[in-house]
Amino acid sequence: MINLSHCSGKSYYVIGLGKTGKSVLQSLTAAGAMVSLWDDNVDILNDVCGGNFSITDPQSANISEFDSIILSPGINENIQPYSDLIECAKKNDIPIICDIQLFMDELDCRNLGNKVIMITGTNGKSTTIMLLCHILESLGYDVQIGGNLGNKCVLEFDLHQSNRIFLIEMSSFQIALCPNIKPNIGILLNITADHIDRHKNFENYKNIKFSMFAKQDINDFSIVENNTFQNFGSSESNLRGKIVLFAHLISKPNDVLEVIDKSRTESSTKYELNEGIVINSKTNLANLAACVACMQIMGHNWDEYSQALNNFQGLEHRVELATRLNKVSYINDSKATNAAASKGALQSFKNIFWILGGIEKCGGLSDIINNLGNVKKAYLIGTAAESFSEILSNVNISNEVCGTLRKAIINSTKDALTLSEEATILFSPACSSYDQFSNFAERGNKFKEIVREIKEKHAN
Repeated sequence: MINLSHCSGKSYYVIGLGKTGKSVLQSLTAAGAMVSLWDDNVDILNDVCGGNFSITDPQSANISEFDSIILSPGINENIQPYSDLIECAKKNDIPIICDIQLFMDELDCRNLGNKVIMITGTNGKSTTIMLLCHILESLGYDVQIGGNLGNKCVLEFDLHQSNRIFLIEMSSFQIALCPNIKPNIGILLNITADHIDRHKNFENYKNIKFSMFAKQDINDFSIVENNTFQNFGSSESNLRGKIVLFAHLISKPNDVLEVIDKSRTESSTKYELNEGIVINSKTNLANLAACVACMQIMGHNWDEYSQALNNFQGLEHRVELATRLNKVSYINDSKATNAAASKGALQSFKNIFWILGGIEKCGGLSDIINNLGNVKKAYLIGTAAESFSEILSNVNISNEVCGTLRKAIINSTKDALTLSEEATILFSPACSSYDQFSNFAERGNKFKEIVREIKEKHAN
């Protein structure tokens, strides 16, 4: 755990004691900071009692006592008891930050030169950061990953190697709590409407995403997906580093990746994916294009790392082959928690029997309504089932309201097995999971569990 030397002797109010909050607490107390803390869960508070800190209820907290408030990104600052506290802190110019800002401030305090690469976007962050890590490690780089991905909190990073690269996945919630971050390389993959319940409107959400670049200078790089850059040019004022754009072109015989370096008079470089490069879905083309842009500005040629792409396993619950039954492939894409996140999978397979639904996000299926040409039939679950049924019926997509995931899998299996050709049962919900599951991982694991049961029954 990093000893936050720049926090020594200062006073902090830590709100939220999940994995991230506990890492903040350990780092601050190790540095000799004065810490007050709070969590809504009484059991969690009891677990941490006895340390060199105080328990302070937000409703009785004296904001003027603190140098900063450290807020866990998962806490909704728009609801009580936090909304009044946050408003008071803002009026008194008390910073409201998270662990990532503490980490970046510590790098600056120690004058460390480690390269920091931050990746954000509505969709594709986790896959891109794992793919970039895979490429960098294939070239011999020492890399550590943290942030929103969840494997490691950034305050668990090891600062003892000067050549180590830190890859940090940034959610909109984390960016909003990092007013002074300055990544050497910032990557923005895409922006579609999401988390509007927290950010209140799309304009706020978009501006938060672009604010990741706000403190960069000409020595840094701002890598942005080309359509995102063109569509939201009003945010270009936030891009103060060297601007590099990326795009992917789905074409025949081979797909093409493009990198446009605006710092070099619109210099464009195209990379053709030959048959020797295996990419498991069209979603990964955009993710790969972002990585190629990053590798280009780091001075690496395509030939140095392209073959390493064939060893990339991808992420669990993201276009993941769960199993096969006869000519039917079962694809687990439970991590697709909004419509735009389902687009790549829908473009990647033929004869799709699509299982979707859950809690409908802002915009419903509007982002993908024109990408359903490969769908044979849809099987609808969760609270969005009736709404999605009406939407799909209006565009002549055969559909069935199933309600539960188990029923959807059973019915789609019966239909898919009637085909004489290859078919895909695609579980890409295009919704959040909270109506029936605790998170997308539990939802994806349930899909795989039911699929295994069905396969075993057919084997017997």
